[in-house]
Amino acid sequence: MLRYLFFYLLFILPAKSNNCYESINYFLSAGNYFHAKYTKLHTKTHIEITAKKMLVHNQKIKLSPSLKIASWFEYLHGLLQKGSYNPKIAQRIRSYYHKKYLIKMDDIPMSHFKNLKRIHEERGEIFPEITQDFIKHQTKIIINNQKESLDKWIDYFLSPDSNSFPIWAKFWALDAVTKMGLQKMIVKKGHKEKTQTYSKRTRNQIAPFPELNREVLAKVMGMFMKIVNKESLDELEHNDFLRISVGTNFSKMYSHEMYKFKKNHMTPNNVNSIIGNWIKYEKNSDPTILVNSLNEKNTGWCSAETATAEHQIKRGDFYIYYTLDQNALPTFPRIAIRMEGEHIAEIRGIAEDQNLDEVIAGTDILAQKLKEFGDEGENYFKKLFHMKRLTDLYKRYQLSQNLNKEDLKFIYEVDEKIQSFGYDRDKRIEKILIHRNIKEDLSFLFNVSKDKISTNKEEALSGNILYHYGNLILEKEDYSKNLPLPKYIFGSLDLSLYSEINDLELSTYVSGDLYLDFLEHYSNLILPEYVGGDVEMGFIYEISNLNLPKNIGGTLNLESLKIFDERIVTQTKAKKILLRQKLKHNLPMGYFSHIEWIN
Repeated sequence: MLRYLFFYLLFILPAKSNNCYESINYFLSAGNYFHAKYTKLHTKTHIEITAKKMLVHNQKIKLSPSLKIASWFEYLHGLLQKGSYNPKIAQRIRSYYHKKYLIKMDDIPMSHFKNLKRIHEERGEIFPEITQDFIKHQTKIIINNQKESLDKWIDYFLSPDSNSFPIWAKFWALDAVTKMGLQKMIVKKGHKEKTQTYSKRTRNQIAPFPELNREVLAKVMGMFMKIVNKESLDELEHNDFLRISVGTNFSKMYSHEMYKFKKNHMTPNNVNSIIGNWIKYEKNSDPTILVNSLNEKNTGWCSAETATAEHQIKRGDFYIYYTLDQNALPTFPRIAIRMEGEHIAEIRGIAEDQNLDEVIAGTDILAQKLKEFGDEGENYFKKLFHMKRLTDLYKRYQLSQNLNKEDLKFIYEVDEKIQSFGYDRDKRIEKILIHRNIKEDLSFLFNVSKDKISTNKEEALSGNILYHYGNLILEKEDYSKNLPLPKYIFGSLDLSLYSEINDLELSTYVSGDLYLDFLEHYSNLILPEYVGGDVEMGFIYEISNLNLPKNIGGTLNLESLKIFDERIVTQTKAKKILLRQKLKHNLPMGYFSHIEWIN
């Protein structure tokens, strides 16, 4: 039984129906497929309403079950597009998923904590008593791990990078992901080759959601799209993939391809080579040439699938740096630069989360190439500088060498976030920090005593704290007037649960994001002077008696603002500001460059 509520949530969000980029017939094959597989899907209330709206505009259409479902997918396509640039809608989608699918504290079995204790004791390690505080702390870790793993899927499906997948394919995949539990090895009867599958996810499942691999996902989605559209399957090279795909079971298809991906991943000998060539695939050229060059190279790039590569190469040129194989031929892809018109859309490597691998990151290969793109390439030099410095620090960490104050400022991201080329934060940062004494480092760095430094919420709210390391998330029960927040937070400050705040002075400095997503009413509220990331204030409709942060490293979201205040642009320096289109006539032309107007 498919879980329709996520899309019902999308349906009820306040939004005008967009004109579909294709006709309703674009979704008709999917309508036929889903009607055959889920015979009662067209009877759902939200689908009936969407279909009736379509009938109003065209009285001659006969609403078959397949057409009803197709009209629903058409409508969802427009709403999902809104979610890709509207943080409010995106956050509501995430929030719904978190509430629906993340494990609850009461569902975590006590046996989990007892097993943890047993494993540590068998290793001869000291393990704390299983108290309520300990259980609460471990529960937060479990829930946060699930949240992060699920958000990767949601955010990817909302991002422009997944535009090559139709809404109905995303619907199919995301529904399956929420049902997938632990991976397990199997050997099918009559077959010698091993493969993997996922167990069914249960209510008390502790494990995170499945790992997102974009290359594997693109292959599975491409196969499913061909089945739904009744395209030829003769081009498939692997009969085992076809056999698993016949039932269009996302879980089996994805786990099988993930197993093959990890089994065939590039060897260290390939990665250590840096000599090679750049190859350009011109816009509108044959995408199969690009795809064939990535076949079985296991880069993790979604461009390894034909439909995705075709979608991307229609939008711009594609550059790949290949290093030499044992025959001195450039066959191993290491860096990808994808263009959209004259702009660089993304730069990816083959390390975890598509960051540059540490060998390539330590060279000038990408830097030299970026010079060819002029001002467009200049935008990526900071990322390149950060990756080179991180590579150097990681090598020194492996050699157990000491770090100086400048090194600590960088790795703790005191002045700015470490930027990378991948989808997520470079994993080497955590690998370095996990073995360090945070309070000792920050005490040395800022020349303060350790009792002025906090690393958890309880310490942070105890009063008299100057520096807090880590994200600080405030629950409703934490709020009180004159709450003693640390002056400096190296992480994000999250007050997204509050719709009203009175008599509160926030931290002066927040290196990460500031979440005030649902704040509508306030009085005597003092915001930080500096926020290194985004400031989410999407529910605020009027600003009065409130000084916005002077410096914002990311986006200032004021999408609900109805009454224009000139201080938005005269007092605040932000990378980007989200404002309603109707306020445009109030703003001097000189400020248009960093404002994104939304309807």
